[in-house]
Amino acid sequence: MEVNNELGAQTEQPVPCIQEEKEYRRPKSELLREYTIEIEFLSIGCIVRVGCKKIAFSTIKEAMIAINEYIDNPVKMIPIWEKAFRQEEK
Repeated sequence: MEVNNELGAQTEQPVPCIQEEKEYRRPKSELLREYTIEIEFLSIGCIVRVGCKKIAFSTIKEAMIAINEYIDNPVKMIPIWEKAFRQEEK
């Protein structure tokens, strides 16, 4: 409380609200719904399409590992794939 000398009244000073700033993270289910995933099996390997990007894998096993990593942790994997796509476009 603070005393206002002119009026002799007490006024309360606002207390700053301190909140821990956290980066908003979208839920895993929301991230997975963002892009359609399609798998085209070839005679050798496959092509995985995520959104508008296509990724060729020489073996189906490699593709399944990459897809499972993406499904298990899209928050971690999306930036890795986006970085790879940006490097390829240069």
